[in-house]
Amino acid sequence: MNLSTLAVHIDTEATSPTHLSAPPIYESVGFRFDSVEQLERRARGQSDDWYYGRYGHGNMRLLEDAMKRLDGAEAALACATGMSAIYCAVWAAVNKGDHVVAARDVYGGTFVLFRDELTRLSVEVTFVDPTAAAVEAALTPQTRLIFVETVSNPTARVVDLERVSRLAQQAGARLFVDNTIPTPCLCRPLAFGVTGVIHSGTKYLSGHSDAMSGVFLSNDRDLVQRARQIAIKTGMQVAPFEAWLTLRGIRTLSLRVERQSQNAEALARWLDEQPQVSRVWHPRLASHPEHAVAQRLLPHGCGSLFAFEVKGGVTAAARVIESLKIARFVPHLGDVATLVTHPALSSHINVPDEERQRMGVTDGLIRVSVGIEDIGDLIADFAQALKMV
Repeated sequence: MNLSTLAVHIDTEATSPTHLSAPPIYESVGFRFDSVEQLERRARGQSDDWYYGRYGHGNMRLLEDAMKRLDGAEAALACATGMSAIYCAVWAAVNKGDHVVAARDVYGGTFVLFRDELTRLSVEVTFVDPTAAAVEAALTPQTRLIFVETVSNPTARVVDLERVSRLAQQAGARLFVDNTIPTPCLCRPLAFGVTGVIHSGTKYLSGHSDAMSGVFLSNDRDLVQRARQIAIKTGMQVAPFEAWLTLRGIRTLSLRVERQSQNAEALARWLDEQPQVSRVWHPRLASHPEHAVAQRLLPHGCGSLFAFEVKGGVTAAARVIESLKIARFVPHLGDVATLVTHPALSSHINVPDEERQRMGVTDGLIRVSVGIEDIGDLIADFAQALKMV
């Protein structure tokens, strides 16, 4: 056999007498079949054999299996990003003429997706405050979906999942919850009767700012299967390497989230006492509107994300952000390093000013995603930055 033929047909599977301690990366677009009959069974959905990379692969399956265990879910779909997971989940749940109730302080990208794309396809969307009373008041006979975030970005509003889940069941609607910020370590929404849970794996699951992914989970297998078909048709599945990195990050998730939550609460309490700060949005503070709800639903911590407002608007916020030495100015969250950003000029820049103000996203608001650094170093960093105001 000539070298050119040998080079094409090198072995594609490694064998070992022992089990691997870490998963391999299945960086293969296509998968080989032993017979036409086997291919036909897979094409007809009669087997789970790997078929083609857009339909799924080994790393995708490993990530889905891991998240099912963490969230206590029957089914999972791993996608390319958190937004693609939201897209596939929502499109699987609504039809033309349906009504959706969504918390108005959802992530800016989610807000724009609902406002522009859902309404363009004749799905009515009502944005409300993230309270059970506001959700209940917005329900109609056509409501088929309620969408909230366990802890919102950037003002850390906390939704009473117990009450909203009961409202959804009474209305015959599904309840989807973006649980990115608390992660399964601090909250497992399915335990409250939620229909679907979404994670941006780009954030805490991977945890190191080096991979993009998203996951949709539910105990409704048919719903996840419909979302999977949308992902296949639109090419929204997670790539092998990104799934592998996310799965690697999950191994240290609980340790990171515990330290980040502790650091965030300590930093928020310190900022709340500073004269340059007009308000701090952290659920552990008694001044937060959902303080009591957070105490009940998030007893082990509220995650690393919170926000604070400095006196002096954009100018003052810019001085603080640009003066920080340890905290990095990065429009992202969930990293092992502390990150800050200006939501009004990043995630919420396409949200109308009036709506943005109602969310609490003011010109002086700074969002903080706290990392695992020494808390004394972080407080010292913010102390010197606040002196610039």
